Amino acid sequence: MSLAVKLIQKGASALFSASGVKTAQTVIDNKPLLTMAKEATKELGEVVKLRLKPDISIPIRPSTIDNVKPDFAIKYTDLDNDIVKGEIGNMALRLEKKYASQVSEAREKFSKMFPGKKVDIRSKSAASIYSKIIKNVKEKELTLTKDTDVESFLTDGVAGRLTLESLSRKDVLDVIKNFNVDGKYLTAKEKKFLKRYFSGDAKLSKAQTKVAEKYAQDVKLQLAEKQSEEAYNSVILSMMKDALDRKVVTMEQLSKMDVNPKLLETLKNNPDKIASLHVPRFCNYRGPDGLAYFSDNQIRNIKRLQVETGEKYTLDHTSNKINLSRYNISELPADAKKGIKPGGYTTTQMNFYLSDGSRAELQIRGEGCKIAPKSNEKITFGEIEHVNYDGNQGKGTINKTFEPFQKAKAEMSKNEELAGKHTRYLQKCYNYDRTVEVGIKGKKPGLAKGLSKLMSRENMTKLHYVDEAIQKEKMQSFKPYVEFEKIA
Repeated sequence: MSLAVKLIQKGASALFSASGVKTAQTVIDNKPLLTMAKEATKELGEVVKLRLKPDISIPIRPSTIDNVKPDFAIKYTDLDNDIVKGEIGNMALRLEKKYASQVSEAREKFSKMFPGKKVDIRSKSAASIYSKIIKNVKEKELTLTKDTDVESFLTDGVAGRLTLESLSRKDVLDVIKNFNVDGKYLTAKEKKFLKRYFSGDAKLSKAQTKVAEKYAQDVKLQLAEKQSEEAYNSVILSMMKDALDRKVVTMEQLSKMDVNPKLLETLKNNPDKIASLHVPRFCNYRGPDGLAYFSDNQIRNIKRLQVETGEKYTLDHTSNKINLSRYNISELPADAKKGIKPGGYTTTQMNFYLSDGSRAELQIRGEGCKIAPKSNEKITFGEIEHVNYDGNQGKGTINKTFEPFQKAKAEMSKNEELAGKHTRYLQKCYNYDRTVEVGIKGKKPGLAKGLSKLMSRENMTKLHYVDEAIQKEKMQSFKPYVEFEKIA
């Protein structure tokens, strides 16, 4: 390693900390670092590795990084070429900057949609964008000629997450009290058995359990609708406002829809207080026997809005009336099939257009469950299980902390029976979260026989927090830098 290269690293770190530079929002704003990267090519070659995070690097091509698009067409057949990888790294840095600049617009929209509610917003990092580009170009055999081509598959460059509050025991009792089938309310005994069933009473007889189970699923569906009602109202109101703004629907048409009259009144009298939400894709995901956040009735209204506007867009949802224990998932219609996630992943998410025409994402999910008996902290299984998902996607953003988990998973995947048991375990974990979120006492799922303890929720939770602490510690003193490895 030459003295010049050593000075490049030291100089980049020092310049990054200089006055005015430390406020750079993204790596591509860090001009001193990129200048050093260009200098490094004299010894390291046309492509250099840029260390973006303590454990993650991507290749970049400094000589063309100031371009507004790739220097040449990026083809799926050329992904082994280092110059191509460098150009993809350049795209990732430029897109990271673009997405970071759009956060304020998304925040303003969410603040208007969900006043008083906290919506967590983030823009995608260059490392994550790079990984997504490689994966999609390879799998879909794409050719990219400009940075915006990436937006055909990367629709969550800017994403917001609204967390729904969990229901209380009182909410459960209220729903049971008012629950009816074709106008016929439950008897006192039926209500009593349901209350005991939902509180986890182990002393219920088989006959009593059978009575409770007769109504349990329909009550759960009403609870889910109750939990998401406020968020749904905000979403459908903003979608209607957008349709009016674009003049693809009239108030008269909207008045025929089965929506809360108060929403229409607000839309008519206070339109300026409502955010517009133009949605090109809507997904209401759940597992095969999971509990979705938005109900059939709520999705039906969103479909009705499609009819009234004459606009058709992707709407992935599987009706709760379809018995998936008897119905072959492969036989479902395409949109219904996509609404089911085999691993149990449960969330409601939608893409929406920003002012420049690019797409962002809004995700709505619950707050999960307590991570330990003596802790008040809650975390969703979706947050914990993400490392499992990232591993499935072949992402290059998995830190070393998770290597034992990934190794155990790879070994398990060789056994079809164990892989099936693991998938069912994931489904049960997602289902447990949803049960707790709607105010019902559930039983934590245990690992099936033969599965390594490394695959358990408890271990994934532990790894999540260990890695979070490690990365936080590393980031306190970390500065992006050029690596010394000679590439091309």
